[in-house]
Amino acid sequence: MRLLACSVGLSMLVACAQSSGTSSPPVTLPEGRGAPARLDPGNRQQIYAVNNMGNSVTEYLANASGNVSPGATIAGSNTQLNAPINIALDGSGAIYVTNLNANAVTVYPPGSNGNVAPSATITCGGLNLPDGAAVDASGNLYVANLQGNTISIFSSGANGCVSNPGHIGGRRTKLSRPTALMISGSRLYVANINTHSITVYPTSARGDAPPTREIEGSNTNLANPVGLAMDPGHNLYVSDDFATAIFVFAAGAHGNVSPIRTIQGTSTQLNSPSGIVLTAHHTIVVANPPSNSLTSYPRDSNGNVAPTRTIQGGATGLNFPIGLSIR
Repeated sequence: MRLLACSVGLSMLVACAQSSGTSSPPVTLPEGRGAPARLDPGNRQQIYAVNNMGNSVTEYLANASGNVSPGATIAGSNTQLNAPINIALDGSGAIYVTNLNANAVTVYPPGSNGNVAPSATITCGGLNLPDGAAVDASGNLYVANLQGNTISIFSSGANGCVSNPGHIGGRRTKLSRPTALMISGSRLYVANINTHSITVYPTSARGDAPPTREIEGSNTNLANPVGLAMDPGHNLYVSDDFATAIFVFAAGAHGNVSPIRTIQGTSTQLNSPSGIVLTAHHTIVVANPPSNSLTSYPRDSNGNVAPTRTIQGGATGLNFPIGLSIR
C-alpha cells in the first residue's frame, strides 16, 4: 500500500487526491525547544523531508538525532503545498515537490525557508497523481504519475501549464503505478507498486520504450516498493512500505533475484518505510510516515537491526513524512 495522510490503503489513493481539493492546514511548528543535534562536524549534508499531512518541507543535518528542530521549514499558504508526497533537488539546490491534490510540481529556490511562494509551478504535461521526482544533470525533471502509468519529463526551467513535455508511457514500458524515481548516471530507476517491480531505462528514453532491466519476481520479496537509493558501488536500496523492510540488490541486478541484504524486524523500528536516502558517511536514512520519524542504519546493515539514530518528537515538525532527498 502507498500510505498517505488521508488514507491507509492504495485503493483509497484516488479518492484521497481527488477529494474536495481543500488542503489540510499548514502544520504549526514548535519554536525549537528540542534537544541539540548530535553531529559529525565533517558531515554538513542536509536531508529534506516532505510532510504529507503538514503540507510542509523540513530540513535536517544528515547526522541529526533526537527531538531536533529543523534547520529550515517551508510551510504556509504562500507555498502552494497541497498534499505533498515526494521531493527532488537539482545540482544548484533548488527544491522540487510533487503535490497530489493539485496535480502540480512546486519549485523553490535553494535555501528556501518559511512561508515562501514557489519560483515555479508546473502543471498540465500529463501530471496525474504525481509522486516520485528526479532531476538529471541537465536539469530535466522526471515525474512519476501514479495514475496513467507514465513518467512526465519537463525541460530545465519549466513553469506553468506545460502542454507537450517528454514522456515515457505505453504497454511496452511495463510501468504500473510508478512511485519512486531515481537517476544514476544515464539510467532512470522506477519503482512500480502494482507489479512489485523495479524497471530501468536510459534517461534518454521517450515514448513506449521497454525497460533495459527489471527486478521482479517472488525471489525479490518486493511487495510495495516506494523508495529508491544507490550506494557508490551501485547497489540498489529499496524501501517497501508493505513488507516493512529495506531490500538491497547487487549492482546490475536483473530478473527474479534475491536481495543481498534485508533490513526487517521489530528492532528496526521501520513503520511503512517510504523515502530513503544514503549519506556521504555510509548511512541509510528512511522516513516512517505513521511514526513521524526518520531512522538511520549503517549502510551494510542486515537483519533485525536497531537504528543508530532516530529523528522524532514534537520539535522536529515531522508530520507524516513520505518523500526524502539529500544534498
